[in-house]
Amino acid sequence: MCTDLETILADIKNPLTSVYPLESKAMKLAIYMHDGQMYGDKTYFWGHIVPVYNLIKAEVWKSSSEYYQLVICIAILHDILEDTDATYEMLADYFGKHIAMGVDNLSDVPGKNRRERKLKTYHKIRISPESVMVKVADRLINLRNCVEHNQSLLKMYVKEHDTFYAALWSPTQSYQHWWDEMEEIVSKYR
Repeated sequence: MCTDLETILADIKNPLTSVYPLESKAMKLAIYMHDGQMYGDKTYFWGHIVPVYNLIKAEVWKSSSEYYQLVICIAILHDILEDTDATYEMLADYFGKHIAMGVDNLSDVPGKNRRERKLKTYHKIRISPESVMVKVADRLINLRNCVEHNQSLLKMYVKEHDTFYAALWSPTQSYQHWWDEMEEIVSKYR
């Protein structure tokens, strides 16, 4: 098991380890970078990253290997720029610019308050259908968690839902069932 960032990054770059899927390398980095962070009573990785990953994996497992790898890595790394010391340059260097851009699209843009930050960020997310998919999965996992563990945060998500929906919903998305589940949750708690 790798214990420091240099070892993990060397493993990601090592051509001899290229037989390992890039998603495994993304997981190693996410586990390391999110170490010590909590999501309710679970570690951030197991409580949040893995459920988002599982939703995405169930949706894209039949896709081409390139698309699968792109979306899965964005899902695993989706909070790494916003919540850790990782940088865009690090992700671009070790995972390629497409994954780095997908993750960067999901990272909040500065703003004077949450509403302004989110509106600016939604605009950036829309650039990439893969980023939209990951953000919708991320929001659904957050809503599910809030129903059971954090009613005050749930109220915030319910209040924001119409703006979130207007910014990111599209009738061509293959994951309409996620939107349907979010609508059920939001309707129940309005």
